[in-house]
Amino acid sequence: MNVAKAVSSIAKAAGAPRVTTHVSPDRRRGMVGTSSRWIAVIEPEAVGVVVRFRGQGARRDERTEVRASSEAELQAIQPTIVAAIRWWAGRLTVHGLVPGRTYRVARPMRDHHGGEFVVGETLVFVEKHFLPYEDGHTIVFQQRRMYLQDGTNDDILDDFDAYLVEV
Repeated sequence: MNVAKAVSSIAKAAGAPRVTTHVSPDRRRGMVGTSSRWIAVIEPEAVGVVVRFRGQGARRDERTEVRASSEAELQAIQPTIVAAIRWWAGRLTVHGLVPGRTYRVARPMRDHHGGEFVVGETLVFVEKHFLPYEDGHTIVFQQRRMYLQDGTNDDILDDFDAYLVEV
């Protein structure tokens, strides 16, 4: 069992049209996810592969690792992996915001510049900018801007749908 084969097998099992994959050039890491988030990470082990992914629903903060040394073992654990991929694929990310739609703050947060967003605040999305040299997301709402930085605001970026919900 190698990384590329595991990635292909998991993506095929997920079967969703929005699923995308990536295998690093050195074939030491593979990912399965969507255009806006990697959901499962696959890496080689001495025998087989390890697949890491997050739980879903109330268990979204749990990290799971499963190992497979053969195609049969991978097939046996795929339903759990696929369930997580499908659940996370439907969650809102900063990349999934739609211009003109209204969102409500569901969990209090503070952005990279210290801006506070309180529960119940409603925001109408206008546009988003990404500054790759700073790993910064500038999210423009009609009411104000939100600044999120990869690394500094990973808690918000990783669980964006827990902080902002569509109204």
